[in-house]
Amino acid sequence: MLGSHSHAVEESYKEIEECKKIHASLNKVTAYYRQAVLCVGGTSDSLRLRGELEDSRKKTYDLSNGLRNKLMKLLIDQQVSAEERVELERIWVLFMSSLELYQQDLYKAHHLSQLFPLHSGHKCLISTGVVGKTSDVGSRTRTVKAAGSKHHDNVEHMEQQCPADLGIQIHQVESMLHDMEMKISIPVWTVEAREEAWAELTSSFEVEDGSAHEILAAEETHGRGCCTQGQPWQRFLCLFS
Repeated sequence: MLGSHSHAVEESYKEIEECKKIHASLNKVTAYYRQAVLCVGGTSDSLRLRGELEDSRKKTYDLSNGLRNKLMKLLIDQQVSAEERVELERIWVLFMSSLELYQQDLYKAHHLSQLFPLHSGHKCLISTGVVGKTSDVGSRTRTVKAAGSKHHDNVEHMEQQCPADLGIQIHQVESMLHDMEMKISIPVWTVEAREEAWAELTSSFEVEDGSAHEILAAEETHGRGCCTQGQPWQRFLCLFS
């Protein structure tokens, strides 16, 4: 009896950790989508950009469906401890917030794509002030896999596919948010933050040539200069350098 209980606790812990990973992956994909949408109608707009936006929407669709199904299963069907439920409710609220932000980006993408169609002979694209390549960031989001999809590969999920029409996708996100609010009502003010403000900038943000801590340390060391040598006249010169 004790062994089965410990096994159930271990399984619940693994499920919660997987929910966290899926939510982190979802945030990465939607963050790229928000950045790429700003380029629609700009100097870097192209068929490749529109294709990357569509790929990001498909990946977001898979991740959000998988996370919703998993969280609902844990919050409704399974018996979880009070501490685990608090953590699940926190992930649930964060997930809904991510979907609401993503919904706003879908509206923006739909509006801009109608204003600036690529295959229009009488409308010219304008410079929105956003320049540069999006392929570097896009390549990072392509490596994000829909973790947890293996747990909901039933017939109902396999029949659901991300539609190509943006209007239908917006309606699907609205329906998903409404369905989540109706089935599981968790007031936002009842959920407490578990991390310090901006903790994700130092914990999960990855830099190509080094971590955020290393860059900050290098800048601090480089900025000290002669002030660290303890000479008063050198410190005085630093004020004018």
